[in-house]
Amino acid sequence: MFVSIAGNFINCDEIEFILGYNTKFAKEYYQLKKEEGKLANLTKNKETKSLIQLKSGLLLASATKPDTITKKFGGIKPRKYDTGTNIGVPYIDYDSLDYDEDNSEDY
Repeated sequence: MFVSIAGNFINCDEIEFILGYNTKFAKEYYQLKKEEGKLANLTKNKETKSLIQLKSGLLLASATKPDTITKKFGGIKPRKYDTGTNIGVPYIDYDSLDYDEDNSEDY
């Protein structure tokens, strides 16, 4: 499945993770990839709002919010404890999981 980001189509299977750009780690990671020559800036001179890491090692900078990008995947929600800055993992309602303590070695 492909998703459109800033007019570019990206294969969803190639995405490792998506970061919000409002953390110190994200900004340092952006600089590192820029220095390595593995940064593609898709912001069209707008403010960077998210970073998309591909399996190939290429980092995509986007002016699209992480929430908006994940909605394009089909409504992936962040985990309960996620602050909203690092999106891209499926939402799991851990409270509703059926956990059998007698067979805990299977988990």
